[in-house]
Amino acid sequence: MTLSPHASMPAIILRGVVCGIGSAPREKTASASGLLAVVRVSGQTLGATLVAIVFGSLGVEAVNDSAIGTHIARAVPVTLWTACACAVGAMVTSALRLRRP
Repeated sequence: MTLSPHASMPAIILRGVVCGIGSAPREKTASASGLLAVVRVSGQTLGATLVAIVFGSLGVEAVNDSAIGTHIARAVPVTLWTACACAVGAMVTSALRLRRP
């Protein structure tokens, strides 16, 4: 079930709480919890790796460089735009799973 474009704040919060609680059956809660932890940590690892790759490709190194602030200032927007692109990709992938009535 989806929300209308003009959904009220309580309706949004209620559905967020339901999604946060989850719906795994009692006998599968351990598996669901483990899977959630694996997905969360994998996402964190992939994100940190991607940040390191972007920073490294733009010349940011962990050395005593007088221009390191310039390199970081150049790398941060690229990193954030890369994260936005990944989020949009995840959103599109998730939206493709919706079934039309």
